[in-house]
Amino acid sequence: MRKSGMIMVLLLISCMLLAEGCVDLEKYRYTNVYSSSSINANFEGNNLNLRNVGTLASQHYSVEDVLPTEGIPLENDNILPSLFDNNSTVYLLKVLVPHDNKIFDDEYPEYLTFFIHQNNAEMAWSAIPQSNSNYPQNFVADIVKLSFNISDKKSDQYAEIFGENITTISIPHQPEVRVIVDYLNEHGDSDIQSLGNGNYLIEFLNDSLPYEYKAAGSIFVHTRYLKIIHSTENARYEIRIDGSGNLTAAIHTSINGVSLEDGKVVLKSMFEDIGLNTELVDEMEFGLAVA
Repeated sequence: MRKSGMIMVLLLISCMLLAEGCVDLEKYRYTNVYSSSSINANFEGNNLNLRNVGTLASQHYSVEDVLPTEGIPLENDNILPSLFDNNSTVYLLKVLVPHDNKIFDDEYPEYLTFFIHQNNAEMAWSAIPQSNSNYPQNFVADIVKLSFNISDKKSDQYAEIFGENITTISIPHQPEVRVIVDYLNEHGDSDIQSLGNGNYLIEFLNDSLPYEYKAAGSIFVHTRYLKIIHSTENARYEIRIDGSGNLTAAIHTSINGVSLEDGKVVLKSMFEDIGLNTELVDEMEFGLAVA
């Protein structure tokens, strides 16, 4: 009795130490992960949507509906392009520093960056200088006032505090995404890239900028996606697909487990089961990560 009680205590302690509950022993079986590039399933051309895929997938596999946990939701659906719905959040913003306000005297662009949380935003510079002698306090104050719709006095205070060391500071407000999007639209043309797992990068490109990297700013968005999981004796297969049909796939296996080619065969079977074109698997590029 004492021995079994001790086992129960150890299990409870293990669960308490992990933020997401008890230990998922299955994931420790796998040391190799083949992860794919992002690809689009062409929902419109194949008369599909995320709901269709989820319904088919639930008949064969485990399906998790993953919602964004970081960032803030959009104020309405018209702020960003139509592919982002009210399940989307913005979690990072970058605004280009004008060339005459740069801290570093080099050929690289500099950005004022905001990491967005539920109750605050963290402001940072794209690189930490050794000196604040060239710090553009007026520019920072203007961007803070614009982004957070606060008074001149408060924006000046945050800019002054930030300039003391030019390290990350917390601003206890949520930025007004619409205002920042309008500002960035005035300085560049938007270009959307899928990063996989429901993550998107919107860059505002301007060819007139005197840098190799032509972005006048950028926004990182996270949107809802489905995680479809199939576990076998030698591997775990995952497909992550969002409402726009952008998807990634991963094969988790051991050193002596399945090969990439054998894993692709299983992925093709999964694609067929959930209504996707199996040829997409051959178009994906896979990289290997070893734990």
